[in-house]
Amino acid sequence: MHARTGPSAAPYAGNPSELLFCESCDLVFCTQCSNGSHQGSPASYQHTVIPLSIAIKRMSEILCYKANECYSKVRGYWGFGGLDQLDIIEGERRKVQQECEGLQYQVEVRNITKKIAHLNTKIDSLATLVEPRENAFLKFENGRGEAFDQVRATIEDYGRVATSRTFPSLCFMKAKKAMTHLRSEVLVTAVDYEGQTQQVGGDPMEATVTSEAGDNVECQVEDNQDGTYSVFFTPEQGGNHSVAVRLFGRPVKESPLTVEVLDEHNPETVYGSRGSGRDQFLQPVGICLDEEGYLYVADTGNSRIKVLSPQLREVQHIVGDALEGRSVTGITRTPAGSLVFVNWRKRTVTEVTSSGQLLSQFTHDRLQEPTALAVNGLGEILVADNAANSIFVFLAGGKLVRHWGTKGTKPGQLGSVAALCCGPDNEVVVADSRIQVFSPEGQYVRTIFETKGKGPKGTYGGLFLDPRGLLLATRQERSHSCIQVFDYTLGTLIFTIDSREAKLKRPSGLAATPDGYVIIVDLGNDCVKKFRYM
Repeated sequence: MHARTGPSAAPYAGNPSELLFCESCDLVFCTQCSNGSHQGSPASYQHTVIPLSIAIKRMSEILCYKANECYSKVRGYWGFGGLDQLDIIEGERRKVQQECEGLQYQVEVRNITKKIAHLNTKIDSLATLVEPRENAFLKFENGRGEAFDQVRATIEDYGRVATSRTFPSLCFMKAKKAMTHLRSEVLVTAVDYEGQTQQVGGDPMEATVTSEAGDNVECQVEDNQDGTYSVFFTPEQGGNHSVAVRLFGRPVKESPLTVEVLDEHNPETVYGSRGSGRDQFLQPVGICLDEEGYLYVADTGNSRIKVLSPQLREVQHIVGDALEGRSVTGITRTPAGSLVFVNWRKRTVTEVTSSGQLLSQFTHDRLQEPTALAVNGLGEILVADNAANSIFVFLAGGKLVRHWGTKGTKPGQLGSVAALCCGPDNEVVVADSRIQVFSPEGQYVRTIFETKGKGPKGTYGGLFLDPRGLLLATRQERSHSCIQVFDYTLGTLIFTIDSREAKLKRPSGLAATPDGYVIIVDLGNDCVKKFRYM
């Protein structure tokens, strides 16, 4: 057996055939076979040489010790790491358990909410089921067919017997926009017990309206004969109003309905802007209305008359020499349907057709600064002259019939007249800073409105008396402008129209439509505004 190659080991004094191990050289060798550095060399005595068997035993002991030490460390690490992992796992388990408990609570809340909603639905359906479908209501209405002609004389006072399928709990209400002093409406739609909308009327609807202060407001129920019923009322005060509707002594759905009544009156429509083009005005002053609803606006700054449709759409322009000078300040219509306007700069009164064809024109030496005019039921033309502080009455051909007026602030005297119109029995209503009424011959009758005290009195821009006996007037004061609505017969102010959304600025001429709208020209804003006043 031969030793491996390496540094020689020191000679061993034992059995020559025994294998030795040099710890210094890490070499196994045989003293008999080795011829290396461990054979009799002086340096070999510095090495540590032991028998191989002892070296193997020591190595085995070292390996066992290292193995046990490694095992102990591994066991220690396993125990320590396992506890940490168990703690982490336990913490995560608790978190998951808490989340599961929260989810269970959420699921329980959702289930409870769902059950409550389901129960509410059943309760709502039960409320309609407990009421009888048959109404204790009979009504007799007379027939209009030929079969009833022979017996009509005997049964016309009895009418006819009618029943109703209307189910009060299914009828519904809808309120329209409500404003103070204007006729407001709540629409009730009748529905039968099968959920079908009724197509005929005849049900005995009853209604009551209560203001926010608890006062009863007068109301009327109108049968529209199409399955709907209108509850009309005119609120005097703003705030929430309660509208209760009953049918067969039972309340309809949504009754009582809360209706918000607004104090502010905003225009339904605003038409026009400043300029000289289409849909534009420049200092418009006067306005009049024909039977078909067409409007004729004196567009003074553009020396023309703008014709508008009932929907406030431009139709055409009327121009001519009589309109030149930017000085047409008054316009009205005659009973024959023609237009009459006054030009204060030319001191002329001109009559044209609705299409602009010239019919007649006249002036007079007594006219100095004619600014406003009106036509009475006799066809006479009344012209207000600010310089003369008088009212002149002409025939259609221009003949002066009479005149009256003196300058002053006493009753019957005139200031700067801005508007006039004719009332019943051809009375003359004149507005300067006041509104006064004169007889057709010019005798002072009464004063409808006059501000008291010292300071600015304000001025009027237009007057219009509607067929219902309401006198409408545009008024401008230092702080604000408005439309006043008077009871002409009583001479009392009912209410005023003013808008914060579309403020009036120098309102001038105005005209009212048959359906309760007033259309004014706003000189300061160069536009036309349409308000509801009934």
